[in-house]
Amino acid sequence: MVEFSQPNTHKEIHVGHMRNLALGQSLAKLLKKIGHEVHSVTYPGDVGTHVAKCLWYLKNKASVSMEELSKKANRGEILGELYTKAHQLLEEERGGEKEEKNRQELTFILQEIAKGSGEYFDLWRETRQWSIQLMENLYSWSHVNFDYWYFESEMDVPSVARIKKLYQEGKLTLSEGAIGMDLSEDKLGFCLLLKSDGNGLYSTKDVELAIHKFKQLNIEKSIYVVDVRQSLHFSQVFKVLEKLGHPQGKKCFHLAYDFVELPEGPMSSRKGNIIPINKLIDEMMNHIKENYLIRYKDEWSQEEVKQTAHDIALGAIFFGMLRIDPQKKIVFDMKEWLKLDGESGPYLQYTHARVCSMLQKIGHKETREVQNKLLIHPAEKELLLKMSELNEIIFTAATQSRPSALCNYLYDLCKVFNHFYMECPLMKAESEDLKEARAHLVFSFKEVLAHALNILGIPAVKRM
Repeated sequence: MVEFSQPNTHKEIHVGHMRNLALGQSLAKLLKKIGHEVHSVTYPGDVGTHVAKCLWYLKNKASVSMEELSKKANRGEILGELYTKAHQLLEEERGGEKEEKNRQELTFILQEIAKGSGEYFDLWRETRQWSIQLMENLYSWSHVNFDYWYFESEMDVPSVARIKKLYQEGKLTLSEGAIGMDLSEDKLGFCLLLKSDGNGLYSTKDVELAIHKFKQLNIEKSIYVVDVRQSLHFSQVFKVLEKLGHPQGKKCFHLAYDFVELPEGPMSSRKGNIIPINKLIDEMMNHIKENYLIRYKDEWSQEEVKQTAHDIALGAIFFGMLRIDPQKKIVFDMKEWLKLDGESGPYLQYTHARVCSMLQKIGHKETREVQNKLLIHPAEKELLLKMSELNEIIFTAATQSRPSALCNYLYDLCKVFNHFYMECPLMKAESEDLKEARAHLVFSFKEVLAHALNILGIPAVKRM
């Protein structure tokens, strides 16, 4: 199982979320390619203080009414903006009576959601769906599908009940009124599973979710794609599972990745200094239309222009997120990621489109028999050898959880192909048989490139 893309409802989905999405999607595809049955799942955070803040602001402070907001097409994005405003206002009102009043109101909101009734519960249920629709739209745009959706709210009540039962069975420890497990022998400290007020934590729900997944799907290994800040958290959760008698705990793996930053520094939904993903997508697609596809405005249909702009934008984002090892930080730069030269998704896509055009012009038919023994030029051999590395690279990328290995390979492969084409042009081949053999080599390169791009979640465009 690969669990990835755990966005919070009632917050904006921003460019940083795309690293998680691209990593999880590519890793699931890589594992399938080396023979594993893979379940792709997502686990959105639909409860918690961030939700209470958003609903508090929406009901008490927002300039837009619920009725007006429900009619807006971008209502999911607006929820994220309201959350940012709520956080900032609550920070301004810290200290004195206002802070205490606000704290009580937020507690009341969470209690209503937990019991499943009341005005705030109804508000949560409706607005939660707006956020889910926003996620579904992004997944559809990105060609990402999940086999299962799990929600944090579904784990809340059963997780608390399980921890209480485990404590009664003597499997957990009471410490200062809270319940947890002492992992000091494993150098992991004390894993808190139930606070002194009886409420659960992220660890409580993650233990419950893991046990649920083990039982439901009988999975052998579970990979969690979550940022590096949660490294201790998952080490504790996996160790707790193991000590509670779940052998799969030893086969849980946290794929920790570093952050995506802007050139000016880190992003934060609380501060509002983020690039909302829908805004970014619109900007990228417009840039592609105005700078790359304008020449085809009288030749292509509007639908083809739109589809190609979509494919290039997706390629730019996914390759940009995947080409750097997960443990390294990424600095997002839209113009750099959209370049047609250099190490970028559009460069690989442009190479594929150019090869498609090349084969079409010479009328290549893949069914023809060719004399491959004629391919004796060093550049031809170099390309053949590079192409033959594909399966080994896929295996390495899958087993090491490093899609970046496949990205680096493809960039090198395209450079080798360009060298081959300069040294061995098709139209200047000494004979028709050699021309056919080279054309078949070019076709094989196209197939390898398209196959690998698909594993990375990048469309192999045919015209560009």
